[in-house]
Amino acid sequence: MNRRSFLPAIAALGVSPFLSGFSLEEKRSVPTVVFPRALKKGDLIAVTSPAGAMRDLSGVDEFKTILEGFGFRVRIGETCRAKFGYLAGNDHLRRTELESFFSDHEVDAIVCMKGGYGCSRIIDSLNYDLIKKHPKIFMGFSDITALINAIHLKTGRITFHGPVGNSSWNDYSFSHIAEVLMSGKKHRYFPGPEAADKPVTYSSGTAQGVLYGGNLSVLCGLLGTPYFPDLHGALLFLEEVKEEPFRIDRMLAQLRLAGIFDQVNGIIIGKFRDCIAEEPDFAFTVDEIFKQYFSKLNKPVYAGAMIGHIRNKYTLPVGLKAIMNADKGTIELLEPAVV
Repeated sequence: MNRRSFLPAIAALGVSPFLSGFSLEEKRSVPTVVFPRALKKGDLIAVTSPAGAMRDLSGVDEFKTILEGFGFRVRIGETCRAKFGYLAGNDHLRRTELESFFSDHEVDAIVCMKGGYGCSRIIDSLNYDLIKKHPKIFMGFSDITALINAIHLKTGRITFHGPVGNSSWNDYSFSHIAEVLMSGKKHRYFPGPEAADKPVTYSSGTAQGVLYGGNLSVLCGLLGTPYFPDLHGALLFLEEVKEEPFRIDRMLAQLRLAGIFDQVNGIIIGKFRDCIAEEPDFAFTVDEIFKQYFSKLNKPVYAGAMIGHIRNKYTLPVGLKAIMNADKGTIELLEPAVV
């Protein structure tokens, strides 16, 4: 009996083919891409904290003042001042507040107050059907990596890897928000005098694909779950903060062993801030680790993108087509991220 006729036969007997030694690749349905409406002055921005608690609550009022100074109306969520251990309130509060902001027709955009930790505790209980019905801008980074990738995967909506409330909302960072979220331009990201690092090319060339990524450790935490993005043909961007080089090595090995580096078309490395060995004489530098993993990958890889825990940040659309140039250190959107 051939494989095609054998599988239905054993299924009829109530035996799972997965228990019979067969490994069948699960086919993920890909939702239609949904573009949020462009942000404009006078719009209402809701601020929520789906991950970690704020240590200094004065930062909440400061962020409200900043957004109002840019011409937006602001609604501060209860989570921004809540504390439950290291979380910004319990899982129920953080989940239901996020859902309520998505379903509220008065809210035009949702910006996260901070990262920290906690998003992976709620991504499996979110009402993605509700979120899909209410396309609006959702932005954050660091631990919010889990949400921006999961929401796009489950709903098809474009989400945004960009500043959170306790980031620096300086002219550089806001200029990218204005270009990507407000003007709706096919934005081009390039290294300039504000760059945290000069671009370093580990493997030259150009590549086209859909942008996915964020914090390295958060992404590794999603591997093997239904919330890890499908990276076949993607441009993967990565950033990290305060991780020992050997831990970065271990996480990159995890991605390699999972076949991720074979799947992607190119890799964009943002800032790996304060990733310094406690015992440098018995360690590699992060740059040395990148060379070991990427110099012979035979697909474009560069470091130095303005992504991560730094003052001057890009705002990158997750789920949008782009082209990267590893020799020039550039990323160019191939379509507007908002309508």
